[in-house]
Amino acid sequence: MKALSIIGIVLSTFFIIWILIAIGSNGAISMQEAGPTIIIFGLFFLALSIVSLVSSIKFKKLK
Repeated sequence: MKALSIIGIVLSTFFIIWILIAIGSNGAISMQEAGPTIIIFGLFFLALSIVSLVSSIKFKKLK
């Protein structure tokens, strides 16, 4: 579980920086380039949330 959290933090930070660059670049990077990143970021966070929820439920049942 720690590995997923670390991967999530690293990729989330990368995506947030990329989105901030797209917003602050005055049109040098269009939202057509950064838009899919926002979608991937959302789906990735959703997947990690589901995995974390399922694993925490399983861990709670074991106790």
